[in-house]
Amino acid sequence: MNNIIRLTTETELEALHVETLINTTTKVTKVTDESVVRGLVRGNVKTAKKAVKDIALAVSHLFPDMAFDTALDTVADMLGISPRLTAAQSSTWVRMVGDPGTIYQQGVNTVSDNKGNVFDLEDDLTLGALGYDYVKVRSQQSGAYTNVDPYTIININPEPSGHIGVINEYAAIGGRDLEDDETFRQRIKEGPDALARGTLDYLTQAFIKVNSNVLRTIYNGVGQNGKVVLSILTVNGIDLTHDELQIILEQAGQYFSLTELSPIGMTSLGVELQNVTYYPIDCDFRLSLFDGADFDTVVKDIQQKFSKLVDFRFWNSSYQKIEWSDLLSIVKNVDGVKYVPDNYFSPFNDITVPRQQFPRFRGFIVRALDGTVLLNQSGTLQNVFYQNQPDVAFQNTVL
Repeated sequence: MNNIIRLTTETELEALHVETLINTTTKVTKVTDESVVRGLVRGNVKTAKKAVKDIALAVSHLFPDMAFDTALDTVADMLGISPRLTAAQSSTWVRMVGDPGTIYQQGVNTVSDNKGNVFDLEDDLTLGALGYDYVKVRSQQSGAYTNVDPYTIININPEPSGHIGVINEYAAIGGRDLEDDETFRQRIKEGPDALARGTLDYLTQAFIKVNSNVLRTIYNGVGQNGKVVLSILTVNGIDLTHDELQIILEQAGQYFSLTELSPIGMTSLGVELQNVTYYPIDCDFRLSLFDGADFDTVVKDIQQKFSKLVDFRFWNSSYQKIEWSDLLSIVKNVDGVKYVPDNYFSPFNDITVPRQQFPRFRGFIVRALDGTVLLNQSGTLQNVFYQNQPDVAFQNTVL
């Protein structure tokens, strides 16, 4: 701000006024308190001070470096930048344990931790002969506080007949708070060349304008009905509902090409939106810790490094795979881990993810060297999610 407008104090303005007055006339040699000249000087200083303040406020609505709070929102609106990103939900998988045939219904059963974070099931689940299975859940609330620790989601409501237990072996991730001023300001100021965009990147930016949870758009060919099929990957791994997908399709339809706009009947677009398919990965291993190592911290560090190993922004299943040795190396090199036996580490083979699918860690079982399952984790798991990159210049110039 000081490079554009210098906010001068009243004392400085008054001294400058008196100095200029004495230097430009011989009629005034001194200015005393409570004199007529002092009264005129102070009146002018008050007016000048208000003018400087009003100028500073006006300029703060023009330059992001000088704007805060609602003024920063005004700057973004004037520049054609998408509004401040809203709070987002978190998601994870939970393991349901019960009698074979136990039914868990989306929209009926919810799971929660002891801090009041409630999660909705994203699919129906019927337990098979093994007596356990995993189901994906998303938080009802939004915010960073919904990123709950592993092994904390242990409640279900209502409890179906045959249910034994529920637990999240992997932390819930993806929740975020309302975009803060610093992040918002950086997004306004930065952005690659406005026209350096391919078709999918172009559509991704259009979708982000409608729903800030969109991270990436994947082309899945042409469906049986002749429509172009696009899959949407979200920043927090949640599956968008049918209504959310329809809103994106309707509001971003103006950015489609003529082929995509070709009418089917009278109202349909030539595009079909769907959620991406996740390829779940279950980890099970044994370890021993150094004396004094905090088990909660070790688990947190391992899960964070696992999540960062798979970056959805750049993942391409056609040539990328997850090497089990990389996962083993992460566990071995986490501070506090003394020994990890290779022969008890699962997965024990490289994981080739099917084409157009994305790996997502689901099961996470840590055991002692004798095979005993270690639970009772507590503490704070830091927020881990893949932030999308709205292209400010592109949205402003093209969209």
